[in-house]
Amino acid sequence: MIVSEDQSLIISSLGWIEAGGLWVLETSGRVSTHKISDAKYLSLQEGTEGLFSVIHHYDSDQLCISVHSSGDPPKALSKVLFGPLEPNSKATQKHG
Repeated sequence: MIVSEDQSLIISSLGWIEAGGLWVLETSGRVSTHKISDAKYLSLQEGTEGLFSVIHHYDSDQLCISVHSSGDPPKALSKVLFGPLEPNSKATQKHG
């Protein structure tokens, strides 16, 4: 669970219950849910300056880490994907 710096939002994910979803509770009482991933479950890690990371856990040998802001929790500011490369991807093609 992440609490925004100004304490106006609580951001969380209930793991496998919500799969790739975040829920956001505003102190005004409004609750919203956001499907941000097709992952099996998400883990949240609080950062600094209003940022937090989301670890996307899959059943496969794939893992994604995305960075979000408490100003717009469902929007990924950046992300990195770990896993095997596809045989025909540009990263595995030889150049020269």
